Amino acid sequence: MNHQADIYSVIGSFAPMAIILIVAFFVIRAIVRRPKTVIAQTSSPGTVPGGTYFKHPITGQIEDVSNAWLWALIFWPFYFAYKKLWIPAVILVLCLFFLPAYFIAGIIYAIRARRLVAARNMQLGWVEMTPHRET
Repeated sequence: MNHQADIYSVIGSFAPMAIILIVAFFVIRAIVRRPKTVIAQTSSPGTVPGGTYFKHPITGQIEDVSNAWLWALIFWPFYFAYKKLWIPAVILVLCLFFLPAYFIAGIIYAIRARRLVAARNMQLGWVEMTPHRET
């Protein structure tokens, strides 16, 4: 009898469940954790919290995050790595070993992509603003 082969078969049978539990933990943690928004950093009195445009205070670069969900859905882990959101990128790469968890986590992170990118921009000091509308 080969006891070493029995140990590997037992570990191998629990590995997918462990991956699912780890992914579920981080996904639930990401859903429950709210991004820290600082309303005092809005650009002017006419802006409204929850806007989808951010302006860099030094360079003046304006970034639109309203389509973050689309880019996250198309380029799943690569979009989050490009935006330097390492936790979602790493979780999605680890989920590649178990495809159903990859698709579930990818869709959940795509739904939350706008909030994640907005929270990161505000942490970096970008100013939240709303688009100007003609009246």
